Amino acid sequence: MKHTFLTVLGILALLLGSCIPSLNPLYQTPEKDTRLVPELLGAWEMLDDQGKVLAKIDMSKGKNGSHKMMVTEGEWVSEYEAYVVPIEGHLFLDTHLVEAPKQLRESMFLFHVIPAHMFWHLEQDEGQWSLNCWIGMNAVEDMGKRPKPLKMQTLSPNNPMHACVSSSSDLKKFFRKAITDSSPEYPLFKADVKIFLRRPKTAEG
Repeated sequence: MKHTFLTVLGILALLLGSCIPSLNPLYQTPEKDTRLVPELLGAWEMLDDQGKVLAKIDMSKGKNGSHKMMVTEGEWVSEYEAYVVPIEGHLFLDTHLVEAPKQLRESMFLFHVIPAHMFWHLEQDEGQWSLNCWIGMNAVEDMGKRPKPLKMQTLSPNNPMHACVSSSSDLKKFFRKAITDSSPEYPLFKADVKIFLRRPKTAEG
């Protein structure tokens, strides 16, 4: 089987030049800043905006109020720890890689060394959830125009990949301000990557 996306919540977004990793989480204290969302638990299919199934997800309760995400693509299974962070009436999913097959670990070296966090805006419409990458390349250009933008830096002179290096406190302040100050001049970020979650179809369905 040809593996082309190397787990959707990780390296794919980076390969597409879209989602940008953060060195710090969106929360400061999991017990105070995050919450478990029971509606997200269980089995899901991950789809792109064309309805193509990219992977399967099994979501269960993790440690300290987190969501344990097992992402399966073919025979490859990767584990993520995900926290739901509520900010100004919006829900954000902070994911980071816990474990992956050797082939993926070699490709996702960054995620094991840091480990890197990815931020996704959670939306629900008529029972269907979607994940929108909120810090993407479009946002980087936009951030520079905003007051007190997030801090970005390249990982090394030989690695042009951007990473967000703002503190957890500054991240949350920035997200809150981006939501409350949304206007034609400073609109909410457009999603660079959008993924949909659908319950698996039953044999009868």
